[in-house]
Amino acid sequence: MKRNGISSFFFFVFLALAAVSLQGQSTRSEQGSAFKDRIWWGGGFALGFSSFNNVTNIQLGVSPMAGYKFTERFSAGPRVSVLMSYFSARLFNGDRANEFTPTWAAGVFTRYKLIRDIFAHAEYEFENRAFVTSDLSALYVNRRNVSNVYIGAGYNSGGAEFVVLYNLNQEEFLQQSPFVFRFGFTRNF
Repeated sequence: MKRNGISSFFFFVFLALAAVSLQGQSTRSEQGSAFKDRIWWGGGFALGFSSFNNVTNIQLGVSPMAGYKFTERFSAGPRVSVLMSYFSARLFNGDRANEFTPTWAAGVFTRYKLIRDIFAHAEYEFENRAFVTSDLSALYVNRRNVSNVYIGAGYNSGGAEFVVLYNLNQEEFLQQSPFVFRFGFTRNF
């Protein structure tokens, strides 16, 4: 519980600092710009392969997002993702068990352009994650709701972006790194 409080504290500190930087930054041209000029969009695709404990996993996903430019440097918006996973395992009796299950997530993010191509990124994400386990007699699908709080930075140039994030709220039971690497594209960022 203490870890959740610390994660939330750092996330809201970032939001507060970004809001403070908004004061006095609007110019006459920004005030007159059209709503459509302030909207940007993008997203990414996921493709993954793994194998563990006699279970093979193939994943394919998509993660669209949209942002609103409050100023030329600061933007915020929603992000969603869907990851479809196919699991297959050879069972003790020689048969093969297969499961096809989605993991989905939805959240909000903020971005602040530090310099032309480099930006800071903070994000809260609610994730409904699928976990598959096997005891060599069957595959079992379990689901868990996870709250992720990410902070990090990214590089955006020519419509392509690379983002490195750290999950401040990494669950201890997960056997994965708290670092997240994202590749994607944006338009009008």
